Amino acid sequence: MKQLLLIIILALIFVPGISGFQPQNRPVHIFMVGDSTMADKDPKAEPERGWGQALQALFDDTVKVSNHAVNGRSSKSFIDEGRWEIVLSSLQSGDYVIIQFGHNDQKPDEARHTDPPTTYKRNLMKYVMGARAKGAFPILCTSIVRRKFDEKGVLADTHGEYPDVVRGIAKEQNVPLLDLQLKTMHLLSELGSEKSKSLYLYAPPGAYPDRPGGVEDDTHLNFEGAAAVARMAAEEMKALKLPLADHLKPSLSQTAQAWSVRMAESLMKRQPEPGMIKGFAAPIWEYTQGLELKAVLNVWEKTHEQRYLDYVTVYYNKSIKDDGSIPQYKLSDYNIDRINPGKPLFRLYQITGDEKYKKALFLLREQMKTHPRVSTGGFWHKNVYPHQMWLDGLYMASPFLAQFAVTFKEPALLDDVANQIILMERYARDEKTGLLYHGWDESRGQRWADPVTGRSPNFWGRGMGWYAMALVDVLDFLPADHPKRADVSAILRRLADAVTRVQDQKTGVWYQVLDQAGRADNYTEASASCMFVYALAKAVRHGYIDARYRDNADRGYAGILKEFIEVDASNLVNLNRVCAVAGLGGKPYRDGSYDYYVHTDIVSNDPKGVGPFILASLEMEAMKR
Repeated sequence: MKQLLLIIILALIFVPGISGFQPQNRPVHIFMVGDSTMADKDPKAEPERGWGQALQALFDDTVKVSNHAVNGRSSKSFIDEGRWEIVLSSLQSGDYVIIQFGHNDQKPDEARHTDPPTTYKRNLMKYVMGARAKGAFPILCTSIVRRKFDEKGVLADTHGEYPDVVRGIAKEQNVPLLDLQLKTMHLLSELGSEKSKSLYLYAPPGAYPDRPGGVEDDTHLNFEGAAAVARMAAEEMKALKLPLADHLKPSLSQTAQAWSVRMAESLMKRQPEPGMIKGFAAPIWEYTQGLELKAVLNVWEKTHEQRYLDYVTVYYNKSIKDDGSIPQYKLSDYNIDRINPGKPLFRLYQITGDEKYKKALFLLREQMKTHPRVSTGGFWHKNVYPHQMWLDGLYMASPFLAQFAVTFKEPALLDDVANQIILMERYARDEKTGLLYHGWDESRGQRWADPVTGRSPNFWGRGMGWYAMALVDVLDFLPADHPKRADVSAILRRLADAVTRVQDQKTGVWYQVLDQAGRADNYTEASASCMFVYALAKAVRHGYIDARYRDNADRGYAGILKEFIEVDASNLVNLNRVCAVAGLGGKPYRDGSYDYYVHTDIVSNDPKGVGPFILASLEMEAMKR
């Protein structure tokens, strides 16, 4: 009899949901019930996001978020449709249920409407008591605010009594409360009428394929808004000292391994005025600015911390006039480098809808319509370098043009982009090593050009780095069914094979002249190494190349941190051993010789190294997540 009793007791203990026990291998579950401001969204709804969609990324692997929120539901209709019963059937002891209704409870239709002090309160109590009956922990949320400002710029209340009912139940029943109405009200009031649009569903015509006419919605959130509200919810959990908060990840900016953030912070401290990245007294329109600011913008995309976005917009708002003109830019120079600063404008236009950004994009596009070309269609590097294609130029213009083609529906432009990449490989690739020479002169008139092939004499590390980055960035926009995508993908695979063959086995990084590792005065160089790690890591992460190259990216990144990164007494991150500049021809004449490349100036914290280091770090951090 005692043995039978012991078996029954053990069975009860080890049945999930009884006596508060959860299987050790089962993660903590957060079930979310609510309306469209919380719900997961279909990709076709971009840029719309529910804040529940952004919550999983804030927790470690011991937590699983199951988002059951549905567009258009109220506290009543969610129950009447049987959706709450589905959640209850899955709940186990120790789980959490986050509850947010209110927006649709205000609707007048019978299927959804509830009265705040009566039916709304009763429904919320059903959620609270139902969760507790299963041994789960309910968490109540007030609804996020609608973006409605009066003529004086004061945020108006649109929820009436509903939030106070939620607060009352939380107090009466001792239920944790995430007061998102109060938190979002403070945030929007601080941002004001115009800036707060950056959190809501605003997009200009043409910015998203499934919203050709654009959208203006003051209730629903975009990517940034969803992430911001999810962080608010997490902050409230920490403030309430909920056990659930113990499972939150450190924010990216707090993570010791987040070199992307540390370098972005160091850049901003060294150069508080982004228009003077290169030490000029006024903003200039240069590829170096575009490179670093695109990297900082990507840090903002990951952290959603406003100061990074502000840093980027300061430069562009100073550089671009309301009519879209760029005083420091001259189209007739036909300098392909000057296209690169335009890349962040796509995102800024999506976020703000500011027409000056769109006009500037079209201005840069206009240059490339008449930019000089070689006889087969490849772009000259610059008007002052006639008949020449350089590897650098592929990065400066190709990703920009690919994104322009997709954003503004110019599909024929994608054919041109693919052809630029194909032509560059055709003219510059060495069949023996698979590496690409820095430049090619169709006229064979330059002293650096081989009289037969037209190629420059050496494989410059950063030159190939530019080309590698161009490939992975173009593939982001080249459709899967594009007839030239297979060709571009094959070029990337050939490049990955060639580049990893000359990766230094001892340090994991790459040399200034790629195939001359043992030669006098050659040195391991930071910018090329960062570019290769970025390209390899991104290509692996997106499935563009075989996963075996992950090891090359890992070894390369470890080598970068060991060989080039130094943290000074002020805790600023420095990137050392960057080739300051290298080119072909010009005055004084650059002959592309080995001696020329290894004796160019070597500097620290040059934008051509800092930008790729941030980009490489973001890719490596994304792979680890």
